[in-house]
Amino acid sequence: MEWLKELEDQVRRATGEIAALRKQNRSLTSRVKRLKREAQATDEAAAGDWEDERAEIRRRAEQIAASLETLLSDS
Repeated sequence: MEWLKELEDQVRRATGEIAALRKQNRSLTSRVKRLKREAQATDEAAAGDWEDERAEIRRRAEQIAASLETLLSDS
């Protein structure tokens, strides 16, 4: 019956490892969800920054164009 005891011990160890892996999986799943939320927030912030920069460039280009038009009309 020694083989049965060894089998029981192996099953206990495997059960413990499975429980630990499940706990680790839950932790990693939670971390992935958090990181995805953070990445999405960063992407949204970057999109807003991009729009601000684009508007600033447009404003400056319009000022330059207006200055050139003034110079050309004065000639």
